Amino acid sequence: MRTEPIKPYGVKIHDASVNDILNNIDNITELMMQHKILIFKNFDATPDELVAINRAFGTPIRHAKWRQNALKTHPEIYVLHNDKTKGQLSPEIWHIDQSFLQLPPTFSFLYSITVARVGGTTIFADQSLAYKNLPIELKKKATGKVAAHKHATDYAMAAVPTQDELEGLGVDGYVYHPLIMPHWISGENCIYSVYGHIQQVLGMDQAASDKLLEELRSHAIKDEYVYEHHWEERDFLVWDNISMLHSAKGTIDSVEEQYSRELWRMNSRHGDIQ
Repeated sequence: MRTEPIKPYGVKIHDASVNDILNNIDNITELMMQHKILIFKNFDATPDELVAINRAFGTPIRHAKWRQNALKTHPEIYVLHNDKTKGQLSPEIWHIDQSFLQLPPTFSFLYSITVARVGGTTIFADQSLAYKNLPIELKKKATGKVAAHKHATDYAMAAVPTQDELEGLGVDGYVYHPLIMPHWISGENCIYSVYGHIQQVLGMDQAASDKLLEELRSHAIKDEYVYEHHWEERDFLVWDNISMLHSAKGTIDSVEEQYSRELWRMNSRHGDIQ
């Protein structure tokens, strides 16, 4: 494997095989903790092999709507597609995958099948770096605070799960996460999931909670923390779902060829987390 660090963070990995990942999970995980996003270029993998990689990283976590939009033969692989008869359009909203779970995924994966010639990028924001640079007064306000999370209902382009689908993931109402999260593997602090499924900071009325979250949000996605990925076919991205916000960008609900985009998504929880 040949590695190529990129700015402001992330590393491209060339000439990697499925076995290179499966036989070096600890080293690959350490590399991801260091660089936040691993971008395997021109990566050949079958659905079976992708699921094997997902399981090697930990416990696979299905999407709430897997029965509707996952591959029929591989329910761990959720399909994001411009043609919503084939899958779900990616929401253009900053989020961390499945923060509405009490134990959210540690890792997220995307594999590109069809790449849009116009738009359809994915952007990331490093929340460990954002925390390090957080102004001291705002850091004091956020430290020790806990927030309630529940699946959002305002994902304009995403199908919102039914209560039955959420209960199938073991979700029943609110879950609670610290605003400043010690990372489950590295122990490094990060601003945790201040976009997406977060509802309210406990111990604050809604107006005060909204004000604090808006202060954190405006800081969390400053340009210096953001990387924009322009997809190429057979890109395989693996990233740290705890400390990285992400969002689709320029995704158009269209079956026109120049906008056509299909990504396969997976998630897993680190094996040491029970």
